[in-house]
Amino acid sequence: MPPRIRFPLFRLVGVNHVGLLVSDVERSYAFYHRLLGVTKGWPATNAGKGIHLDFPSGYISVDPVPERKGLIAHFSIAIDHVDQNSAGRLADKINGELPDARARAAFRADDGVSTVNLLDPDGFHVQISPKNGR
Repeated sequence: MPPRIRFPLFRLVGVNHVGLLVSDVERSYAFYHRLLGVTKGWPATNAGKGIHLDFPSGYISVDPVPERKGLIAHFSIAIDHVDQNSAGRLADKINGELPDARARAAFRADDGVSTVNLLDPDGFHVQISPKNGR
């Protein structure tokens, strides 16, 4: 019997970004630039080796990890707002309903963005970010 449908734990507004692991950042940039017309955004946090490919709304984070190339590192769901306090409350709420998700709040001091990070049943890293956060 399928699970009973309940209200979601939070209201999403879209996909913020997807993180890809690639063998060659410049080759991936050239591909997505030609395919989608993306532009290079700010450097990724991986010691400046990765880049962000900007869309009109959202982006693709591309990080060089040749030994794990071809994998989705994570995807980020956008919500209206999340700060340090609300991130902690949301992580607690998720863990109360889905304890195997192991949700945790995170705060990046370099840009002031708060997120919630968790795992889906197959181990995919899911991030919840503010819609205007990077």
